[in-house]
Amino acid sequence: MASLESDFDGEAWAAEGAKVGYLPQEPELDPAKGLLGADRASAFVRDWLEVFPIAAADDATLTDAMDAVDEHRLSFWDAMLWACARRGGCAAVLSEDFQDGRRLSGITFVDPFVADADVRLAALWAE
Repeated sequence: MASLESDFDGEAWAAEGAKVGYLPQEPELDPAKGLLGADRASAFVRDWLEVFPIAAADDATLTDAMDAVDEHRLSFWDAMLWACARRGGCAAVLSEDFQDGRRLSGITFVDPFVADADVRLAALWAE
């Protein structure tokens, strides 16, 4: 439909007033920009680890997650994320996959793509 596929000869129309954009599945990247070198990438990760320690999953986290699946009807992987965040002392989980604004055992789920996410996060961090 973006004139990239030769075997498509159908037609489509956008609704009146709709804006249409195109984001390729595999964008062409500028090879001149290159990748972050291993030394710089390692330093970057180590800097972030000083600010954001890792909250690793353990058997207690797994048990909490399984309980959350049953009690709160979370998917297993969402429950694991919530359980790790809870054990790590997080006040919020930023994700578009949870119900925005929901609180569960002291953790607030915030969709970072909603208009007032920055204001609500600032309020959470001020607590």
